[in-house]
Amino acid sequence: NAGAILFGFNAGSTQVGLLLEALEQKGAVRFLAEPNLVALSGQEAKFLAGGEYPVPVSQLGDRISVEYKPFGVEMSFIPRVVDKDLINLELKAAVSAIDPTNSVSLGNGFDISAFTRRETSTTVEMRDGESFAIAGLLTDDFTDSSKQLPWIGDVPVLGALFRSANYQRSQTELVIIITAHLVSPTRGEALALPTDRIRPPTEKQLFLSGQTASGGKTPTRGAAGEVAKQDFSGSYGYVLD
Repeated sequence: NAGAILFGFNAGSTQVGLLLEALEQKGAVRFLAEPNLVALSGQEAKFLAGGEYPVPVSQLGDRISVEYKPFGVEMSFIPRVVDKDLINLELKAAVSAIDPTNSVSLGNGFDISAFTRRETSTTVEMRDGESFAIAGLLTDDFTDSSKQLPWIGDVPVLGALFRSANYQRSQTELVIIITAHLVSPTRGEALALPTDRIRPPTEKQLFLSGQTASGGKTPTRGAAGEVAKQDFSGSYGYVLD
């Protein structure tokens, strides 16, 4: 139970990330989405990691139109900076999936599938770099199936020897972990691109050695030198110093 483990620690984002990676390697956790969103204070940001399912909708005059319903992992939040490093976060999150077992038949070949949905909303205050988790969104699924040999499986008493039944029960818990950071924009010349460290080869390097990039010295001064020192492993927002 990842939720119970996380609530037992008062950990920063780095420790939480290491714990989740360990649980994923053990097969106890599966990541549904890992988005990074940037928003202004007081403005809403949201994302959808999933898709849209077409649903027929009846209109006037026996006309039928198509309306798309989103499904997957949805999240929206409104951050508000109330102090130097204190963030008030209003959060709404939901996970939905198509459930064909509860579909509704409208006739004429039209079937509308139902959706399973788990959602939550909360408002918290946290410091820059702190993480918090939302847990307790449980699902309990039970499926059964049976197989038998034709004809022989229907014979009373003796048919039980030629039949088999399978039962499967699964319980899952949705855990949402949010880490808030205060970010500020950097100067345009300080932002790095993957191509900034690549120099075009000379004709000698290209035709004689087959090199596609020059192995010249890395610049150490000016904007080019600052870019060359950048790292592309930033975990959120911008490439920070």
